[in-house]
Amino acid sequence: MPCPPRWGSAWETADRLWGLTSTGDILRSADGGTSWNPAGKLAGQAIVFTANDGAMYASIHERGIFRSTDNGTTWTQLYAQT
Repeated sequence: MPCPPRWGSAWETADRLWGLTSTGDILRSADGGTSWNPAGKLAGQAIVFTANDGAMYASIHERGIFRSTDNGTTWTQLYAQT
């Protein structure tokens, strides 16, 4: 998959690069950014970051805060914005 034209944010973990596109697609690269593979989708404008515990957290506009402990495959909602 070619690199997306518009990045929303990017971050790295010990063995991967991660990107969030402006459309909410989460992409990951295991080869230093040469190739990218889909890793999920977040609905809405989001900010994603990793924490010292190895988890990934996402704050999604008008939806709440989410956590992933499996490299972005699944997300659990921690807080729902009302």
